[in-house]
Amino acid sequence: RRTTMATRRARATTRQPRAKDAAADAADARRGKGAASTREPRRAELRAEKAARWPMCMAIAIEKTTVVRGVVVACAALALATTRAARASTPERDASECQCLSIHDPRFVCAPRAHAGALPTETARRVLEQAIKRGDAHGWERTRLRHAYLDETYEVKVSDLPETTRNEVRSAYEKYFIPLAREQCMVDDHFKFEDEEFFVVKYDAKGDFKSTATHVDGKHLSFVASLNNVTEYSGGGNNFEGMSFSVPHGGVHKLDDHVVPAQPIGSVVVHGSQLEHSSFDVTSGQRYVLVVEAHVNKSCCFDFTTFMNKFVTRLLIVIFAVIAVMGGVVDYMQKSIQKARNGGVAHEKVW
Repeated sequence: RRTTMATRRARATTRQPRAKDAAADAADARRGKGAASTREPRRAELRAEKAARWPMCMAIAIEKTTVVRGVVVACAALALATTRAARASTPERDASECQCLSIHDPRFVCAPRAHAGALPTETARRVLEQAIKRGDAHGWERTRLRHAYLDETYEVKVSDLPETTRNEVRSAYEKYFIPLAREQCMVDDHFKFEDEEFFVVKYDAKGDFKSTATHVDGKHLSFVASLNNVTEYSGGGNNFEGMSFSVPHGGVHKLDDHVVPAQPIGSVVVHGSQLEHSSFDVTSGQRYVLVVEAHVNKSCCFDFTTFMNKFVTRLLIVIFAVIAVMGGVVDYMQKSIQKARNGGVAHEKVW
């Protein structure tokens, strides 16, 4: 009996701490549950605020760029309208009238021929006088940009001369030079001479450049007009070589050191630009020539650079237009969402 009572007392003493611990655990659990129940709404609120923060900032940023977006849309519309207007104003040409000619066409190695008196003497003298004035005032250029590998001539661009001189040169070119080239090199009447370059070249016996080395020009047809008389200098003249084309020879033939001597004032030498040619040294005095280089039907040929410029321009216009439209859509959506969250009241923009 004593043992039983002792055992019961021991069991009672061990149960009391356990009961207290259980009560404490229950209280802690109740407190934790309450704390958890108060923390969950706050967490949900923070998550919602975080989720809505970046679209709100985006909407505010887009709102700030409304003017820029409007300008982009206006520019895109103006560019598209201009492109359509230019296309509508350009008459469509028949394929037979607009034929692209290869740089290797035999007509562009047509054999040289001198045409006496093709350029009026008075015109030649006036052009030379203005070219010398320009050269003395601003210097003669020493580099021919058309041929990057050449640095062998003094020149003055006709585009730098007075307007009356430019018009006179253009008139003589269209009236005298082009008909000669059409007949000599068999260029049809419906083919157009385009992208011409005019410049006056000086060969000086006392200067650095007395002649021109063997080369080919960068276009289709070339014209060399004498601007002063052969009595004013010694030497000069041109040499042609390589495969050539001419009607008297029945087509393509080979030129071996075909020499065209220096011509009197007003004479014009017409030849294919792709024919190799050079000039002889001027041994005394100064020789002046008007050089013209021209393309034939260049606008009828595919120009990759022009194509890429147009393509990139239109692509950028489309991209800017899409960005502007998407910006407006996102702006509208963000405003609608924010207005719905605020109970129908638009949000206040706060940075």
